[in-house]
Amino acid sequence: MEIGRTASRAQLDQLAKEFRYIITDIICRAGGGHIGGTLSLVEIIITLYFRIMNLKPDNPRWEDRDRFVLSKGHAGPTLYTALAYRGYFNKDLLLTLNANGTKLPSHVDQVITPDVSAGLEYTWRDLTTPYQGPQGFDSTNWDADVGRAYLYWTPTRRVAASAEYLYEDFKRHQSFTGEFPATQIHTQRVPLTVNYFHPLGFFTRLRTTYINQEGEFASGPGFLSNVPTTDKNDQFWLVDASVGYRLPKRYGFISAGVSNLFDEKFNFVDTDPFNPKIIPDRFFFTRLTLSF
Repeated sequence: MEIGRTASRAQLDQLAKEFRYIITDIICRAGGGHIGGTLSLVEIIITLYFRIMNLKPDNPRWEDRDRFVLSKGHAGPTLYTALAYRGYFNKDLLLTLNANGTKLPSHVDQVITPDVSAGLEYTWRDLTTPYQGPQGFDSTNWDADVGRAYLYWTPTRRVAASAEYLYEDFKRHQSFTGEFPATQIHTQRVPLTVNYFHPLGFFTRLRTTYINQEGEFASGPGFLSNVPTTDKNDQFWLVDASVGYRLPKRYGFISAGVSNLFDEKFNFVDTDPFNPKIIPDRFFFTRLTLSF
């Protein structure tokens, strides 16, 4: 659908529907992504790129162009789709989202050289959380600081390496901690990863992660006003490995691997107990993902 700045509201609504179809399709073909967070920006991006911003796709470095900064990095597919539809690059390139050697990673990043890219993310939350305690309804404060810095290097089309630093600092008042068995958890993780991709579709991954966690922990979650807490900390290394095969025409992939390869023993509390990032025991898995 070709559209310009004089497009009607009906045309923009139709374009939004087309964007949603394209975005959902390329994320599914890539094997995963932030669909909800990406689709939530469709109307905003369309309004900016097709109604408001002064741009010249045939001269992308035009000095008087309007600049757009996307701080919500995982919504990159929406920005990529807008750029393709405005004519900055061929729409077929959208099908390479997050593929090996792509110019369209799932998270928007800053390209330092043709082989090196980097990015920085930070989230801060100050929540007033209601709860029903022994004395009736009340509220308490929950604070969270989450940061991520990453560096990607693709020296060849077959090899990709990355180094990341992830920081989490969660604080919850003793009156009510929810599912947390702690009033404070401070976690640092440094994953180092090497990937190899074969042209026939086979791939392998090796990752080693340094983890350091400290906090004030209790015997269980919930109401900790009268429960003593204990300062604890631990630091350790984990090694994960996997192999797999990407199905032809990006219809999905199949993989098998092991988490915590050397069965490292440690003390660790995951900040999201329903979606744990760290496996406490050696864990073997197989995975099949299909995209149609």
